[in-house]
Amino acid sequence: MNDTTNNRRQRLKSIAIIALVIATTVVAYWINRPASEAPSPTRIPAALQSVLWPEPKPLPDFTLTDHLNRPFTKEAFQGRWTFLFFGYISCPDVCPSTLAVLQAVAEQVAAPTGLTAKPQYVFLSVDPQRDTPERLGEYLGYFNPQFVGVTGTEEAIAALTPKLFVLYEKAESRSATDYDINHTASILLIDPQARLFGRFSPPHTPADMVTLFSQLREHYQRTAR
Repeated sequence: MNDTTNNRRQRLKSIAIIALVIATTVVAYWINRPASEAPSPTRIPAALQSVLWPEPKPLPDFTLTDHLNRPFTKEAFQGRWTFLFFGYISCPDVCPSTLAVLQAVAEQVAAPTGLTAKPQYVFLSVDPQRDTPERLGEYLGYFNPQFVGVTGTEEAIAALTPKLFVLYEKAESRSATDYDINHTASILLIDPQARLFGRFSPPHTPADMVTLFSQLREHYQRTAR
């Protein structure tokens, strides 16, 4: 068995462990939160139970940089739906396949009723050492030039990710600039009030995501306050 196979298996094992930790955290949050916060089960369609966040979670304040070198803050999420994915340019498999799925979703999803803007698609790098704004812009152009690339300082990204229940860690390095990063493979859904509203867990398929997104929007319209 060669080193490439061993590295791939180790990476997949690490991703599985990260996914298990996140799932455990979400379940614990759901079980232990005050009863007064719990939405009535009758108001949540069964199909959304595993996707809908237990209670919409306002995004924290943060300041990052988009691929056009403009400040990127939580205000960028106001007034439109956002599909948010964390990854990195050198990712060999999960990131390009997920971005391809998001491109397929973008082709099928129109602007929601009552909003003038279509959903936006944000790729937030967990590899600021290598993923400059310029590289992000070039990379995302291969998928959809309308996608937004975001990066920032290591400190800013490390402060934001745990608040969104996103995990990442640098794997064993082959050199100072040649390494892999294990990271959460879920896609987050941010609502027009800049709140964490849902999470799409892998594997991702465009048709399922489009259907679930439509149902999530309907649920949002019924319960938004």
